[in-house]
Amino acid sequence: MACPRCGFALPTDAVRCPTCGIAADAHLRIPAEVYGAEAEPGSPLPGAHAPGPAVRDFAGRGLGGHQGAGSGPLRPIHGQAVGVIVALALWVVGELVACLTTVVRILVLNRLGSEGSSMEEDLEFAGGLDVLGALVRTVVLVIAAVAFLVWLFRARANAQGLSWVYQRHGKVSLVLGWIVPGVNFIVPKQIIDDIWLASRPGTPAQTWDGERRSWLVRSWWAGYLLSMYGIRFAQRAMELGTDGDPVVVVTWLEVIATPIGIAAAVLAAMVVWRISAFQELRRGVGAGG
Repeated sequence: MACPRCGFALPTDAVRCPTCGIAADAHLRIPAEVYGAEAEPGSPLPGAHAPGPAVRDFAGRGLGGHQGAGSGPLRPIHGQAVGVIVALALWVVGELVACLTTVVRILVLNRLGSEGSSMEEDLEFAGGLDVLGALVRTVVLVIAAVAFLVWLFRARANAQGLSWVYQRHGKVSLVLGWIVPGVNFIVPKQIIDDIWLASRPGTPAQTWDGERRSWLVRSWWAGYLLSMYGIRFAQRAMELGTDGDPVVVVTWLEVIATPIGIAAAVLAAMVVWRISAFQELRRGVGAGG
């Protein structure tokens, strides 16, 4: 059986075309005159390109057991995407609260030893603000991380069903890829790149050679690395080499990191929303043609 739109060779039990996403039985709902009097239903539509290279076995034999495109219905992902965006919004609010406590802490530290102030009370107050800021950051970060991982597992599972191309990293990397030193500079972006390409309508299902990666994913990853690691490196350098009060200098760097982190969170929300929209679109096409 051939896809009625693009001519890709489909197995008899396929529910949708892995190349263009159209329902496998779409030809049953197309009037005969569209094909022409002598064409048989099920043949490619006029103007469709020739079928791509045949896959040896649709179920995965010959592909290392990989369950590839068309192997099953896509699962809904809109709810998970909304959950991530809400969690990222909470993270932004938490970062703003933590930034405010940081600014107040700087002001308190700057007045240490000044006339009319108690150094012991000021240090205790500054320490309390430090604990509060760290607690807020930790809580919202855990919420955002859990929501993102729930979405990521669903998005990757759907992506596997949309393309014959292997995802470069397994399920374990969806978690460990973010925390293993060195690996966390590369693997998470590769995971998102693979999901993006597999989900994007129009991406060839059998090869990604020559396919351009998303500028949105690149921008998000650059912002993430800068906010998570770039500022930390700068803080460490300041602690070692500054002539001023290292505590105050490092604290100001925390304030500078806040807008960078918020920008990265906004880009992350955009990436999640776009990938989810891709998959929901492909899911709708596969279910209803």
